[in-house]
Amino acid sequence: MTRPISSAAPSASVSQQLQQLDSWLEQALQGFEQELEQMFQGLLGQDAFAPPSLPTVPQSPANPAADPSFQSVGAGNNAGGHHNAGGPHHAGGSHHAGGPHHASGHHHAGGHHHAGGHQNAGGAGGGNASGGTDFNVSSFNVLGASHTKPGGEHPDHASGARRMKAAVKAIQRHNVDVVGFQELQAPQLKEFNKLTHNKFGVYPGFKKGKGDNENSIAWDKSKFSLVNAHTIKIPYFNGQKRDMPVVVLRNKETGQKAVFMNFHNPADTKRFHHQEKYRDRATDIEIAAVKRIEKRTGLPVILTGDMNESTEYYRRMTAGTNMTSAHLSGQHGDQHHLGIDHIYGSPAVTFSQFMRDRSKQIRFATDHPMLVSHVHIKG
Repeated sequence: MTRPISSAAPSASVSQQLQQLDSWLEQALQGFEQELEQMFQGLLGQDAFAPPSLPTVPQSPANPAADPSFQSVGAGNNAGGHHNAGGPHHAGGSHHAGGPHHASGHHHAGGHHHAGGHQNAGGAGGGNASGGTDFNVSSFNVLGASHTKPGGEHPDHASGARRMKAAVKAIQRHNVDVVGFQELQAPQLKEFNKLTHNKFGVYPGFKKGKGDNENSIAWDKSKFSLVNAHTIKIPYFNGQKRDMPVVVLRNKETGQKAVFMNFHNPADTKRFHHQEKYRDRATDIEIAAVKRIEKRTGLPVILTGDMNESTEYYRRMTAGTNMTSAHLSGQHGDQHHLGIDHIYGSPAVTFSQFMRDRSKQIRFATDHPMLVSHVHIKG
């Protein structure tokens, strides 16, 4: 079931389905909205979301309570199952991770980069003479280690730990400051921390108890400090709930705070068929979360993820919020060749030098491209 984009009245059957989905969403978001309200009241009292001032002193992370809809560091469970990037996707214009894309890259507001090149996304990690905050962001599905072990879907690939070495080299080559990981399983996270000498903070990363840490956000601790962190539950395979991270980071040089969100929506796979309704529900929650967080905090929002939809996700996210796609920044991209991996930003965010890296290094590391973009947040 696909949400209509035009203003034309839907048919009776579609209208009925939409009413059913709206009813589900209202129930699903009721606890989510209540928890958000409690969180914001607590955080606003600690000035965690107040507009930045220069200079500023980093604050300690808040620790609001958790509930099944919006969880803090101490909560979470693993719904099981993993996304098979090579599986089929719904007919909404999406391309699987191994599908065709322009090998020469794309034109963007910040210039032209080819997918196999070794150019990075420009200066990163701080302010500039004209004011504002600059850094590089990435969305990176690193193909979970379970997929490439004996008995996995891709046993011919190198192990997750070996592939992570190539992934870390790419992160360093592109001077990435903040990355939204998908399928970052324990062996890969351990190797990531080892190879980077724990340079990056990771959330949720490793935490006490059995947690769902495959979809984590990592940031360069020399550039950013953590203000707050939570997880939002979205439906994954057959509606099983999985935790997706939301973090508030403060740039250490400029004091600018921003909200980073990272999602992984379910694919249609050989094992799990007809997952579109769960993708739609996940997208509903993601749109609601973006709108709610931006309205209540006034902070810039940056969203990364493997959405397992291309054009449909772009249309729904941009129609339902004021977010723009890094890929289409400057109107130089083509929404019909977005791919299933995405980066979005709110109006205060300007993207440039976007690239989809499909170099030999990336093809060894994973079955997805690595998305990288330079970010400028207005001062």
